[in-house]
Amino acid sequence: MHKCSVKNFYSSCILKDFGLFWACMSVAIWFLARPYEGMVHDAIFYAADALNHLSRENFKQDLFFSYGTQGDYSIFGWAYSYLIEVCGLDGATLLLAILGKLVWLGSLLYLCLALFSWERAVIAFSSILIIHPYYGAYKIFSYGEPFVTPRIWAEAASLLSLSFFVGGNAIKGWGASLVAFSLHPLMALPGPMVGVFLLSPSRRNKAIVGGVFIFLGLWIARLDPFFRISSFFDKEWLSVVEARNAYVLFRAWPIEDVAQAFFWLVLLLGAQVWGGGHDRLKKLCWALACVGALLLVAWVIGDGLNNVLLTQLQLWRVLWIVKIAAILSVVGGITSDSTSAENRKNFFILAAAMFLFGGETTSLVLALVAVAMSLVWKGTSPQQFFKAENLLIKGIFFVAIVHALSETQYNFQSLRLLASEAGFISFFASSLIIIFGGGFIVAVALRRVYFPARARCVLNAIGVFFAAAGIFSFCNKKNEFPQDLGVGALKSFIPVGSVVHWDGEAVDSWLYLGRAIYASPLQGASALFDRDMSLELKRRLTRLQVARGSKNPLFLAKEYFPNKSLMLSGVEFLCEDEILDFVILRGKSDYSDTQFILSKGGVVSVFDCGKRRNS
Repeated sequence: MHKCSVKNFYSSCILKDFGLFWACMSVAIWFLARPYEGMVHDAIFYAADALNHLSRENFKQDLFFSYGTQGDYSIFGWAYSYLIEVCGLDGATLLLAILGKLVWLGSLLYLCLALFSWERAVIAFSSILIIHPYYGAYKIFSYGEPFVTPRIWAEAASLLSLSFFVGGNAIKGWGASLVAFSLHPLMALPGPMVGVFLLSPSRRNKAIVGGVFIFLGLWIARLDPFFRISSFFDKEWLSVVEARNAYVLFRAWPIEDVAQAFFWLVLLLGAQVWGGGHDRLKKLCWALACVGALLLVAWVIGDGLNNVLLTQLQLWRVLWIVKIAAILSVVGGITSDSTSAENRKNFFILAAAMFLFGGETTSLVLALVAVAMSLVWKGTSPQQFFKAENLLIKGIFFVAIVHALSETQYNFQSLRLLASEAGFISFFASSLIIIFGGGFIVAVALRRVYFPARARCVLNAIGVFFAAAGIFSFCNKKNEFPQDLGVGALKSFIPVGSVVHWDGEAVDSWLYLGRAIYASPLQGASALFDRDMSLELKRRLTRLQVARGSKNPLFLAKEYFPNKSLMLSGVEFLCEDEILDFVILRGKSDYSDTQFILSKGGVVSVFDCGKRRNS
């Protein structure tokens, strides 16, 4: 077993020769390849939750918050709200996004150093940065997200907990797991389960029995959410969940996404057979393979039974760490000094097949780069590597490299998004990913390239420049919620606690105006947690479709994302609902009760539904 630590890592030759350059380039790649996306996806929910912590009155009538949300199980909203008070919404969001990515990066490095000697830790760490990060169905979720949610923080704490558990420091492991649980219980679940799995057999059995009795006690006490293990989705509730949150249901997953999860588990098991002498890695892979399989089987069973709790727990989220461990298993299995040539070849073929058939073609490139490095570590020259007996490896190697140079499926797609705002940086970033992902990793790992002191200074300067460029590009997001005198006047006109339908601008109702939303597909994120909420949301969204003139309203159809504003007849129809207080439309209307001029979006017309119902 190797003995590697952060102290050993910093005293090694990588710091002396390449340390600052490597660290800066890692930061640059991490920020450039995954640019900040701003207030999108679940970032909207958690920002609204933080605002709700600041003023419960604003959203007390909001459907999303009335029945409970995922934010009720996290301290993240409280911390977020404190930062909003200090820095404002834009400043707090950007600060959390940057710090979250840096903390995640540091936690990943710590895990790699806990598993490998520093040379292999560099390869493992860099590989994870380059490979696309999606897991689950439809490429919706990814680890290390480029927007603000508690998931990235819980992932970082979970990575640290795994580092401590495999290193034999159970106290720190449970402490890190507790932090992860306080931020996002679903993302944190694999950590303590691995900790239990790594206990001695007698202690493990006692922990499992104790856990079962604790769960039964919480169920008998009817504490939320444990009592839901005896609850099941009925047809109406399930139809809403299927329409809004299909990714939580196994039955809705495409076969290719199911296959990828299976391939990752196979790689973890393969590391046990051909993984060589990385004892900590083998221990982690075996534990995660068992934990991952257990959670996924429970999820599939829960889906088949329409069980509420097993579906709400979203046990498939274990795949975020299973995927990372699968990548680590490839690096460890192929580069182990104690692995025989035959075992290394077998594991390489397994990894290549799993990545190739699983659609992970960029991952295949890195697996092959690791093969080349491992052969040189063993004393094999490049000439010997490309001899006839290595024909299979050589052929796949060149196919993968050609693919990488022609089309990297994840990184260039992300970088194209940057082109409109930072074309110059995007151009260099695309080249950096190829250089950093291939040649530079090889050069560092092989320690075959020597740079004079002046050259190292130049390299360090280049690294600092690109790190700064990466962070600047990440921060270069326009102010999404500027101070607006018009909105201030609009807030004064619409009382606190009012329910508003701002047509086509549901996000602004929460984050710009600070008032409850009448109905939006965004609120459907909580449909999974409460039957009454999901059915009420369906009723309101169906009314919105009817108000827009839909003859055959279908729940969550495209018409919920309007291409044109409501007509006056539609406004009158919506205002018949006693729950709705105000309707806001873009543009001028001669029939509105008042109008406001906003710096963001121009003129808006406001309809007072209470006044219209009483007239």
